[in-house]
Amino acid sequence: MVNLDRKNYKLIRNSELKKYLSLKDFSILNAMKRMNATYEKFQVVINSDKEILGTLTDGDIRRFLIKGFSVQEKVEKCMNKKPLLGKAFEDSKNFSKINKVDIFPAFLPVISESKEIHSIIIALESSEINCAMIMAGGLGSRLGSITKNTPKPLLKIKGISILERIIRSVEKANIDTIYISVNYLKEKIIKAISNKKFKSNIVFIEEKKKLGTIGALSLIKDQINSPIIILNADLMTSLSISSFIEFYNEDKPDAIIGAATYEHRVPYGILRYNELGELLGVEEKPTQRNLVAAGIYILNENIINLLEFNKKIDMPELIEISLKKGFKLGVFPIYENWADIGLPKDYYNLLNKN
Repeated sequence: MVNLDRKNYKLIRNSELKKYLSLKDFSILNAMKRMNATYEKFQVVINSDKEILGTLTDGDIRRFLIKGFSVQEKVEKCMNKKPLLGKAFEDSKNFSKINKVDIFPAFLPVISESKEIHSIIIALESSEINCAMIMAGGLGSRLGSITKNTPKPLLKIKGISILERIIRSVEKANIDTIYISVNYLKEKIIKAISNKKFKSNIVFIEEKKKLGTIGALSLIKDQINSPIIILNADLMTSLSISSFIEFYNEDKPDAIIGAATYEHRVPYGILRYNELGELLGVEEKPTQRNLVAAGIYILNENIINLLEFNKKIDMPELIEISLKKGFKLGVFPIYENWADIGLPKDYYNLLNKN
C-alpha cells in the first residue's frame, strides 16, 4: 500500500498514453518490448475500442513464464483481468483508490464515461532498498592464466570492465550506496574503480580472509537496516535492477533469488520406461531446461542476521539455513540476456559476441 499525496504522482494522458497500452491480441513478447520502453514497466491491456480489459506488470509476466508458458502467448492469458479502476473527474476517489494498490510502482488506470481509457495515475513512491553489495573478492581460478594478473571483475567486454558495467546498472535503480567486497588483487580493483566517477557512493570492504560467496556481507551487517541487493562480480545481464526491486516489493519475501534458464542438450537418446522396465519410447537428444541461481539476490534483515561475523559461508548454505528456519524465499525468473563467466570459453564467447 502506498502513502500518496497529490504532489507525489504523475498523470499520463493524451499522446503519452500510447506507450503504456497493449492490445489484447499482442503477444507477451510484444508487450514486454513496449513495457521495457517505459520506466514504470507496466501495460494497460485494451481492446480495439480502447476499453480496458486488464493490466500487465513485469511481475505478472515473470510469474507466467516460470510456469513454463511461452512469450508467444497472448497478453490476455497473462494479464490481471480485474484491475482497480478510477473514473475521470473523480480525483478524491481516485486518490483513495490508488492508496489501496499494493504493487510497486502503484498505478491506477482511469476510464471515461464511455468506458474508454482516459488517463493513468502513477504513484511516485521511493523504494526502501537503497544499498547493494557486489562480491568481488574471488580468485576466478577457473579462468586460469586470464586472471593471473587481472582480477575477474576487471576483465573488459567492449572496453568496459565487468565490475563497472554492474555498478552502472545498479546506479540506474537509484541505489545510494554500493559496497564492493575485495580480496584477490584488491589494490587493482580499488584503483580502477576509484579512478571512475559514479553517482552512487562506493565503499570497499576488504576480506582479510576468504569468506565464501556471501560471508563478506557479515562485515557490514550492523550497517544494514533495510533489504540489500547482492550481486556476483562476474554477472553479465541486460536485466533492469529496477525490475528486480519492483518484483521484490510486490510480495517482500525474506529473500529473492534471481534465476536464469540454463539449457543443456543431452547427446544421447533418453529412454522412457515404466516401473516394470517396459520401454515406452525414446526421446532423441532432448534439450533440458532448468532454472539456476543467476548471481543476484535481495536479502532482508532476517536473512542477514543469520550470518556470523567474519565467518566463511557460501550462498547455497545460507539459502538452506534460511529455508530450515522457515523464512520465505522467492524466485525471480530472468528472461533477459544472462551469462556466467566461469570458464575461459565463457569469456571468449562474450568477447566474440561483442
